[in-house]
Amino acid sequence: MLDIWLDYKLMADLVARQRANVPGGQLPLPDMSLLSLGQPVTAPPSTPSSAAAMPPANGQRASGPLAPSAAAAVPAEPLTAADAADLHRRADTLFHSKQFKAAQPMFRRLHVHAPRDWIAWMKLGACLTFSGDPAELADGELELRRLSELLPGSPRVYMLLGQNLSRQQRWADCVEAVQRGLQCHPQDDSPDYVIDGLKCARESLDKLGRRDEFESLGGQARAMYPHLAPRLAELTCGLDVEQLKAEGGALMQQKNFAAAVPLFDKVVAARPNDYWMTYNLAVCLTWSARAAEAEPWIAKAIALEPRLPNAHTLLVRNYAVQRKLDSVLDAAQRMMSQPLLDRDYTDKFVEVLTCVKNTHGNGPKLQDLIAKAKARYPASAAQFDAVRK
Repeated sequence: MLDIWLDYKLMADLVARQRANVPGGQLPLPDMSLLSLGQPVTAPPSTPSSAAAMPPANGQRASGPLAPSAAAAVPAEPLTAADAADLHRRADTLFHSKQFKAAQPMFRRLHVHAPRDWIAWMKLGACLTFSGDPAELADGELELRRLSELLPGSPRVYMLLGQNLSRQQRWADCVEAVQRGLQCHPQDDSPDYVIDGLKCARESLDKLGRRDEFESLGGQARAMYPHLAPRLAELTCGLDVEQLKAEGGALMQQKNFAAAVPLFDKVVAARPNDYWMTYNLAVCLTWSARAAEAEPWIAKAIALEPRLPNAHTLLVRNYAVQRKLDSVLDAAQRMMSQPLLDRDYTDKFVEVLTCVKNTHGNGPKLQDLIAKAKARYPASAAQFDAVRK
């Protein structure tokens, strides 16, 4: 839902592509000064006014998508560069923690201060869309329509607009916005925003009784984003993997492992090469009295990503649950010598050492493993020694 970042390189590429389609490469750019006080913005004469063709919001307060922005109500006190950078950092912190209501006035202030800051403007539209306040959806739509006038080739704007219109239960308008987004040139290689927009389009088509049309939308998306084909297939068959992952993760936090197993079963079936989901399935099986069933899934997780210690640690504990004591030692030894990603995994090593102590006691085998752990992470020697006490 929140992958709506738009950096300046992407904008430069977009403008370059637009210039390439204009004879002589002379693409007139809009007068950005018009944005600072919320005055109406006129689209560049040589760019298509794609947003203008979108139907207006129900009860829209002014005629047309380029009505004065709500930013005009914000006092335009000047910000220094340092103040603006600090405000953006604080707004981003709130944004990432999904405190959209609190972040919204900050991004509005940044938009008034620097109308060329596409990131702040788009995040303002996102905050108004996802704040949870129905009264702000129309303002969010207005900001996104105005932004689409200036960036008519940006799929991100239209996909976010589609999510906004879906929340307003304007199903046909949502589908049209997503269709427009699919007509734009892809801007990056990880467009989660496309999936989010398509989810809203699928729901909208369901509401309209036109679900069979989603296959056509999915085909357009596959042509533009071929690497998204597996996820698009999930959408087409109605499987919301991200929702299953979220629900399974919530059950894991509640330690309701047995209930999470069927959810992760479906996720792994849809995404067989996903390390974390394979690992999560193995965790849930291990701690719901199905340790033997978990064993092959742990092995698969290790095969998918041998440099992460999580599955190695789980394998040690799984063998302990099954009382395969020789296997506990073998798995612990393999983990101690396994090349791992470049970070400190002291906590995982302590977990393994503690498991070995519980199964084999405080003897020479444990001492040997502690020595290997200390050689791996010398700064954590005291923590490893504490396992023996």
